[in-house]
Amino acid sequence: MPESKATIVAIAHQLGLSKTTVSDALNGTGRVSPATVARVRDAAEEAGYVVNRAARALRQKRAGAVGIHLPAGSRELDFYMQFTFGVSDVVGEADLDLSLLHRGRGEERGFHLDGALVLDPTPEDPVLAALLRARVPVVTVGRHRGAGAEQVAGMIRARHEELQREALATLPPRGRRRPVFLGIDEGLPASWALEARAAYEAWCQEHDVEPWVVEVSPELRIPELSDLVGSVVSDGADAIVCCAQGYAAQSQSILQGLGLEPGRDVDLISFAGDELHEVREPRITAVALEPRAYGTASADLLLEVMARPQESARIRDFDGAHVVPAESPPGG
Repeated sequence: MPESKATIVAIAHQLGLSKTTVSDALNGTGRVSPATVARVRDAAEEAGYVVNRAARALRQKRAGAVGIHLPAGSRELDFYMQFTFGVSDVVGEADLDLSLLHRGRGEERGFHLDGALVLDPTPEDPVLAALLRARVPVVTVGRHRGAGAEQVAGMIRARHEELQREALATLPPRGRRRPVFLGIDEGLPASWALEARAAYEAWCQEHDVEPWVVEVSPELRIPELSDLVGSVVSDGADAIVCCAQGYAAQSQSILQGLGLEPGRDVDLISFAGDELHEVREPRITAVALEPRAYGTASADLLLEVMARPQESARIRDFDGAHVVPAESPPGG
């Protein structure tokens, strides 16, 4: 049976009531007349609405809000925007507000939150450290490898190494022996960036391929990337493996400007495929991370942690991500 798409918002719109009134009627909270309660529950039953048990357990919430903390310099990337939309879908349905936590915020302000999601944590992230000191329930998206890791209440991750190896496995059948890895050069790289480089280097060792790593800024400009791509191709690179979102798509245009055919002369791989320009591009092998569904799954785990904080730390795998291999070019 397909999962019901009924939501509190839809039921409220149908009955001409506020979302809060519908939520209170379904959860037995607030001051709602018996007649309205019966009306709401009849409509919910007819629509096939199923109460989110974790959200229901939050009726006694203190702040009515959860936070989300994104890596520095990431907010313009489509992955994080779509991920946040997925989180917003879930927390809105649970009658919670969503707050974006700023890296430069003063710790003295404290946190008026019931829980928080921290994406791609760095070992010494000051906001994560402050959240843990304030005893805010935290779910990290990716592993936290710094101080206080034992205080993290939950962790969710995509099967990044498995997916990255699947993407790299497209290279040997095409005779590629000189893949260059464009990593992310940050003062304290996020756990995901470190794990991506480690996966590439381990794959190279297993396949008797000389690792070739070039660390680049996540804010690298097109002219600089153009010079870099031209340089590595001149030095014999036959594949470009990009850690950061968007660099494979930009490299495709640069290669074409050099008179090279992506997928025939040089293969392109994106470990964090942009949905429009990389996942859907037939000349790029991309890891499709399905960010909105990933955000939904992460928020579901956070609600569960908030509802039952006494339980031990939870570790979940997000299984929605997958690899979209490049198509073979004509005559390739």
